[in-house]
Amino acid sequence: MSAESNTTSKETPASFFLTRRYQVFLPFTDKQIEWLLLILSDFEREVLNDSVESWLRGILYLCWFAWWPENPDGMFCQAEEEDDRRQRKVALLQIFTMHLEHRWHMPRGLPEEVGAGAVCEMIVGLHAMIDDMTSAE
Repeated sequence: MSAESNTTSKETPASFFLTRRYQVFLPFTDKQIEWLLLILSDFEREVLNDSVESWLRGILYLCWFAWWPENPDGMFCQAEEEDDRRQRKVALLQIFTMHLEHRWHMPRGLPEEVGAGAVCEMIVGLHAMIDDMTSAE
């Protein structure tokens, strides 16, 4: 496939992806993972619309920490709580990215409205966001 190819996502094998896998060491309950999987389609929509950063900050993280605060009993100081929240945000984005990448690897899993090259750029962009978040720690 040349760089000038007009190949659609339907015609491109899913094996073209260069993937990354993350080790998520933070604990998640079954209920939390179930909730994340329920809203994976929302995450995908925001990635495709190039509005994922504002969705993460303006909706996902607010909802997550309202349901599952990192320091519910106030045992930790503010700096520790902020560090825990930052780590949780990274883990959430890692989980979403891995699940979305897996979805797009499946037969007929690539979004039809964008080409394979654009999908690759989106995935690279998600990994770059994760890299930026982890380098800021």
